[in-house]
Amino acid sequence: MLGHSQTTLAMATGLTFQQVQKYESGANRISSSRLFEFCRVLKVPVSYFFDGLSQDEGDPDPVTKPTRDAELHEFRNLMNKRETLEFIRAYNGIEDPKLRREFVALVKRAASN
Repeated sequence: MLGHSQTTLAMATGLTFQQVQKYESGANRISSSRLFEFCRVLKVPVSYFFDGLSQDEGDPDPVTKPTRDAELHEFRNLMNKRETLEFIRAYNGIEDPKLRREFVALVKRAASN
């Protein structure tokens, strides 16, 4: 979403792009020190990576885990689409808060038709 490639991020942190890809896809867990390094390179606070998560989301209830895994898989597939990233970047480029709200309302209306 920030416009960096895996290769650029890998080079800036001394990793291979394959390792960055594994972190991004969730195949490998990331240490707090490595996450901090990514934040430094990307110039974002650590909270950037946890935006929208509830406090208990890190420890899912075993009964709901399959549902959450499916939702996470669906989310990752959506976020890996170029169209999704272009849409998010364009949305984030709208500086006027009122216009952003109107845009979200328009998209919701279009999606419900």
